[in-house]
Amino acid sequence: MADLERRFTSEELSDLILRADALKGLDDEVKSHQIIEFIDSHNGDLIDLKTAYEIGEEIGIPREYLKKALNLYPSVGEQLSDLDGHNAYEPIDITVQTYRQALNKALTDIYPFHEFKAWHDTTSPVFLKFFKIERKFKKKVFFGRFREPKVSVSKKRLAFLSFSEGSNGHFSLNAEFDDPLFLHACSRTLKGLNERYERYLKGYSTKRNYRISND
Repeated sequence: MADLERRFTSEELSDLILRADALKGLDDEVKSHQIIEFIDSHNGDLIDLKTAYEIGEEIGIPREYLKKALNLYPSVGEQLSDLDGHNAYEPIDITVQTYRQALNKALTDIYPFHEFKAWHDTTSPVFLKFFKIERKFKKKVFFGRFREPKVSVSKKRLAFLSFSEGSNGHFSLNAEFDDPLFLHACSRTLKGLNERYERYLKGYSTKRNYRISND
């Protein structure tokens, strides 16, 4: 109650407000660092809106403000609509990143208990490879005692995509499938991507590198 009875001169009040604003700025800076750290830790991943809301609440940003910010940024459909009629095309590296993120997500959605790695080479043509990471634990006996488990890490290639860049955003795509697991998880997504880029996709060829038991 005593604090409410305090009195300030105009100079003191001005100084108080400026100090409070500076402290708020420090808190905001900490929150900004938290946001940046979170984004960096998920570099290359697709983050759903529910997770975005949860992270925002954790760092003190109410959902209503995220919704307002979301309304200020155009959706994918709105971006495509805005570009319609301007003949703007994207560089091949963005196209490859779009394929990589969508196909990797399709793999992890169908097989969440497996570990996958998507890797690409930015040379020309651009290579995009998908691997399944396999970890095996081995125990060794030494003088009747178990040593610490040894982890053996190996990777199995599931698919190989090669993008050959043309002019004005055009490209051709050659896909090699090394394991049936890839198409089982990604067939619909891959078709959807090819349809999305139908205007620029000038060639598409596929090859199967695994044997089907009835062959």
